[in-house]
Amino acid sequence: MMDIVVADWFGCTVGVFRGDGMGGFASEKAVLGTVSNMAVGLGDANQDGSVDVVVGGSGRLGIVLGASE
Repeated sequence: MMDIVVADWFGCTVGVFRGDGMGGFASEKAVLGTVSNMAVGLGDANQDGSVDVVVGGSGRLGIVLGASE
Protein backbone atom coordinates (compact mmCIF):
# COMPACT_ATOMS: atom_id res chain seq x y z
CA MET A 1 0.00 0.00 0.00
CA MET A 2 1.29 3.47 -0.82
CA ASP A 3 0.72 6.79 0.96
CA ILE A 4 1.36 10.36 -0.22
CA VAL A 5 3.03 13.04 1.92
CA VAL A 6 2.93 16.71 0.85
CA ALA A 7 4.31 19.90 2.42
CA ASP A 8 2.25 23.09 2.27
CA TRP A 9 4.73 25.97 2.23
CA PHE A 10 2.10 28.68 2.82
CA GLY A 11 -0.01 26.83 5.39
CA CYS A 12 2.97 25.46 7.35
CA THR A 13 1.40 22.00 7.45
CA VAL A 14 2.22 18.55 6.19
CA GLY A 15 -0.57 16.53 4.61
CA VAL A 16 -0.69 12.74 4.71
CA PHE A 17 -2.97 10.83 2.33
CA ARG A 18 -3.12 7.16 3.40
CA GLY A 19 -3.53 4.56 0.67
CA ASP A 20 -6.83 2.69 0.83
CA GLY A 21 -5.46 -0.54 -0.65
CA MET A 22 -7.67 -0.26 -3.75
CA GLY A 23 -5.67 2.29 -5.75
CA GLY A 24 -7.17 5.35 -4.06
CA PHE A 25 -6.39 7.52 -1.07
CA ALA A 26 -8.23 8.55 2.07
CA SER A 27 -8.90 12.19 2.92
CA GLU A 28 -5.95 14.31 3.93
CA LYS A 29 -4.77 14.22 7.51
CA ALA A 30 -3.01 17.54 8.13
CA VAL A 31 -0.32 17.74 10.80
CA LEU A 32 1.60 20.77 11.96
CA GLY A 33 4.85 21.28 10.13
CA THR A 34 7.59 23.86 10.47
CA VAL A 35 7.57 27.47 9.35
CA SER A 36 7.76 27.52 5.53
CA ASN A 37 8.09 23.78 4.86
CA MET A 38 10.78 23.38 2.23
CA ALA A 39 11.67 19.69 2.31
CA VAL A 40 10.07 16.41 3.34
CA GLY A 41 11.93 13.18 4.01
CA LEU A 42 10.78 9.73 5.06
CA GLY A 43 12.64 7.28 7.28
CA ASP A 44 12.57 5.43 10.57
CA ALA A 45 13.88 8.24 12.80
CA ASN A 46 13.27 6.49 16.14
CA GLN A 47 13.99 2.94 14.90
CA ASP A 48 10.59 1.50 15.87
CA GLY A 49 9.90 -0.09 12.47
CA SER A 50 7.40 2.59 11.34
CA VAL A 51 7.98 5.25 8.70
CA ASP A 52 8.36 8.75 10.16
CA VAL A 53 8.08 12.09 8.33
CA VAL A 54 10.91 14.61 8.68
CA VAL A 55 10.12 18.20 7.65
CA GLY A 56 12.58 21.06 7.33
CA GLY A 57 12.41 24.72 6.47
CA SER A 58 13.40 28.19 7.69
CA GLY A 59 16.19 26.77 9.81
CA ARG A 60 13.83 24.42 11.68
CA LEU A 61 13.36 20.67 11.68
CA GLY A 62 10.30 18.69 12.70
CA ILE A 63 9.60 14.97 12.99
CA VAL A 64 6.15 13.40 12.79
CA LEU A 65 6.39 9.91 14.23
CA GLY A 66 4.54 7.24 12.30
CA ALA A 67 2.19 4.56 13.54
CA SER A 68 2.36 0.86 12.81
CA GLU A 69 -1.21 0.54 11.51
